[in-house]
Amino acid sequence: MEGGQDIGGDNSSSQSVVAVPIPQEESLYYLFTTESASGGSNQVKFSLVDIKGENPVG
Repeated sequence: MEGGQDIGGDNSSSQSVVAVPIPQEESLYYLFTTESASGGSNQVKFSLVDIKGENPVG
């Protein structure tokens, strides 16, 4: 996915990403990710993703 390098997520997490569709928008999703940060803390990030962004016809 273009621009997805810093989206987050961690393979050791029990649930590293959750995709939540935006009502009334068939191609837009919020992605919530978790990952370990420096110093032993954890981070939660979110991203807005358009799944038709690279291919407008689906």
